Amino acid sequence: MRFTRDRRRPLEQAKSGLRIAGALVASVIVVALFGLAYSRILDGRHSLTGWPLMIGLATSLALTVQYWRSWFFCLPGYLGVRSSLWFLLGWFSPKGFIFIGFALLMLAMAATSFRFSQTARVRAFDRAILLVAAACLLASMLEFFGREQSAMALLFAAVGDLVLFGSRFYPSARSRQRARHDSGPLTLNR
Repeated sequence: MRFTRDRRRPLEQAKSGLRIAGALVASVIVVALFGLAYSRILDGRHSLTGWPLMIGLATSLALTVQYWRSWFFCLPGYLGVRSSLWFLLGWFSPKGFIFIGFALLMLAMAATSFRFSQTARVRAFDRAILLVAAACLLASMLEFFGREQSAMALLFAAVGDLVLFGSRFYPSARSRQRARHDSGPLTLNR
């Protein structure tokens, strides 16, 4: 392992550290607000305050996809790794399939969402996919960490995984254009 000195100026290092800390704080705030809105919607009595909060969160997440897409895969990866102990001990629990399934589904979500952190530009289709995956991740977290674990956590996580996995088969505009160009008749020039 080789350590190198950071060549950036101290001010640039501080800005980078503040950006990382801000992203962590914003993530915690979004999860907490989503939990509050979700519980108010499920409560029924306070759904008039829950729905506007949920719509506001969805709007803010939709407008900032280009910022959080690069580290989105870390959230399900962290949850999958943290719940891996439950994966080992879940065999002996009455609802062990929830513990085992949650860990596996979160690791699958991390693996399938990693490709979004590597792309330079986010298409509108990819934004929609990431929003659905983020909503499924947040809903599965709330169901899993609720008072009593329910199979709904697995359902939400599975839907998020299926959406992310299915998006792998949607070709990009460049590959569609290349396929359209290559599907023409073969001539002497080509």
